[in-house]
Amino acid sequence: MAVKFTNNAATTLAAGINSSVTSIAVTDGSVFPTITGSDYFYVTFDDGTNKEIVKVTARSSNTLTVVRGHDNTTARAFSSGDKAELRVVAALLSDVIAGVGSSALNVDTFSGNGSATAFTLSTTPAGEDNLIVFIEGVYQNPVDFTLSGTTLTFDVAPANGRNIIVYHVAALVSGNNLTHNQFTCNGSTTAFTLSLAPIHENNTQVFLNGVYQHKNTYAVSGTTLTLDTAPANGVILEVMSFTQTDVNTLPASFVSGLTQVTAVGADHFMIFDATDSQLKKSLVSDVLESATSISTSADATAITIDSSENVTFTNNITVTGYADAANFKINGAQGSDGQLLTSTGSGVAWEDAPASGPSKGLAIAFSLIF
Repeated sequence: MAVKFTNNAATTLAAGINSSVTSIAVTDGSVFPTITGSDYFYVTFDDGTNKEIVKVTARSSNTLTVVRGHDNTTARAFSSGDKAELRVVAALLSDVIAGVGSSALNVDTFSGNGSATAFTLSTTPAGEDNLIVFIEGVYQNPVDFTLSGTTLTFDVAPANGRNIIVYHVAALVSGNNLTHNQFTCNGSTTAFTLSLAPIHENNTQVFLNGVYQHKNTYAVSGTTLTLDTAPANGVILEVMSFTQTDVNTLPASFVSGLTQVTAVGADHFMIFDATDSQLKKSLVSDVLESATSISTSADATAITIDSSENVTFTNNITVTGYADAANFKINGAQGSDGQLLTSTGSGVAWEDAPASGPSKGLAIAFSLIF
């Protein structure tokens, strides 16, 4: 089972619905993810005043099978032509975190009491740009709260009983992967300059006074975001741009604190696959074989190299080409001047040359060496 999502998924209701129907027709179902088995995704119905989040458990062409009233919303009636969009909602983020694991993202939940403004988070976020805050499923503009260490403080105390959800990046993933830009509208300006150029319009989320704006109401070109209509004077425009996530450098203690083991052929290395540009694993035995041409049945101590770079082989050596050496020893000895390398019947040894001459001994020596 997995939650599915896709960029810029927006359409409208093909017909009006009441508060109990669970099979719902939309104008274009192809904009939504394809789901199989127990997969699902969330869709927000929006008539401009009321909103409802539903969990879509099946899609057949333009027909959605849904569970109504999700994420602290209430099932209600909507009309033909009302918006049906896949948005970033609290339920979606909660499910993503559950799938990724708590080591990647943290979530804190609180309940307002009408007077408290300060809430203590479970870990210290890198900064406000690493926070996504919802109250009753409504995104909160960062101008409405401050962060100091683990303390999140709202300008105004959330009402009694209101659910507060705070998401923040944790563990090895950090950096300004969420870039915030905010502006105060003047009633006439439609073009706003962002602090960076989003990779694509789909990498942005735009809110006016905390209300999500459909992507067909604005355009992005470079660092310029242009709204179709100028917001009213005093309205707060909030733009969230999703950028590349940085991976922190592992501290030395991360490695030094691990248990040391002696690698065997069945263990794995982590390697970078240049073909697929991905990190993958490889057997120790495969890496050694491809690097040194030692068969997988070779003894782990077949070759030793000491601090002086002397190489020792514990068994036979087969040379298929030329053997070129500046010096040569047999059984640790180089022999004396005039001695020849000869066969003893069970091995080779240095011996004095026979009186008849060295030709026979030399022939034996060369046949033994090469």
